[in-house]
Amino acid sequence: MPELVEPENGQTVQYRRELDAYNKWWDQDLSARFTMLSCMHDNLIREYEKYPMVEELSKILKNVGCELSDEEQVLAVLKSLPEQTWGHVKLVLMHNEQIKTFNSVASHLTLEAGRREFGRAVRCPCHTCRST
Repeated sequence: MPELVEPENGQTVQYRRELDAYNKWWDQDLSARFTMLSCMHDNLIREYEKYPMVEELSKILKNVGCELSDEEQVLAVLKSLPEQTWGHVKLVLMHNEQIKTFNSVASHLTLEAGRREFGRAVRCPCHTCRST
């Protein structure tokens, strides 16, 4: 995937669309990079955290023979989720036959994070209902 460039400042609708696309890409890239780094031992994190983009980090890891299979990538991501808050999601995704790639698990986790954020935004005014 080619690197996106932040659009020049402007006030047009096209500029806002390009800025939204850029910000979404940046957030996803950052999230994937953090996930990859969090699955490494501390001594490896120090060595590889200098690569700011996932694409660069992936190429370097492949060159040194650290390429993970799709299944290993999915398991690494799922194992990195905190048990207390993401345990039920982790269990569902581990047993879902459709979750076979890093992109598919990332999509599901993004949807779940959005659902949780929406749930917090529309809390019941009585404060007795709990949202996840």
